Amino acid sequence: MEAEAPGDVVDLLLRLGQACNDAGSAVLDAQAQLAHAVEPVWRSSRDADRDDMLAWVTSERYEACRDHAERLTAVYARAAAMYAVCGVEAASRAADGLAPQVPHPLPVVASDVLSLARIQVPLLQVPERAVARQWRDHVPKENAGLAEDHKALLAATAAVGSPAVVFGEPHTVGERQTAYLLETEFPSALHSYASGCVFALALMCVPGD
Repeated sequence: MEAEAPGDVVDLLLRLGQACNDAGSAVLDAQAQLAHAVEPVWRSSRDADRDDMLAWVTSERYEACRDHAERLTAVYARAAAMYAVCGVEAASRAADGLAPQVPHPLPVVASDVLSLARIQVPLLQVPERAVARQWRDHVPKENAGLAEDHKALLAATAAVGSPAVVFGEPHTVGERQTAYLLETEFPSALHSYASGCVFALALMCVPGD
C-alpha cells in the first residue's frame, strides 16, 4: 500500500501485533494440553475414592494445565488490550487529520478495558477525506468491518463473568478460587479489533495524488 507512518508508531504496533500473535498461539497450545488432561479425569472418575499415584497424577496434571491455560489467557488479554488501545488511538489521530504518535504514557491494562470498553476502545470509523483518492472505494467495507469487530468486542466484554482484576496481572490468576476458565473470547475480540484499526491506520497513511 506504500503507507507512510512515523517509524516509532510502526515499530510499536508491529511489536504489539507480534506479541498478540505469540500469546494467542500459546493459549491455543495450552487449551489443547488441557483438553488432553481432562480425558483421564473423566476416565478415572469412577475411581475417585482411590488414593494412588495414578489418581494423584491425573488430578495434578489437570490442575497444572488449567492454571497454565488461565495464566496465558491473562497474558493474551494484557497484550491485546495494549494493542487495541494503541491501535485505535493512532488511527483516530489519523482520522482527525493529525499525525499518528506513540501514546505517552503507554495505555491501560485489560482490566481497565473491561471496565470502560467504550471509552478505552471506541468505535473507529474512517472518513473518506482521510484516505487517498485511489483507496476511497475501500472505505465503506473497512468501516463495516470495524463496526462488526467492535460490536463483537462489546459482546465479548459483556459476557465476561470473571472479575476484571484477574485480567490485569497474569501472576494473580492462580489465586482465584473458581471452577471455571477465564474467557478467551475477550482477548481474541480485542486482538481482532486492534488488527482492523491498524489496517485502517495504514489505509489513511497512504500518500494522496
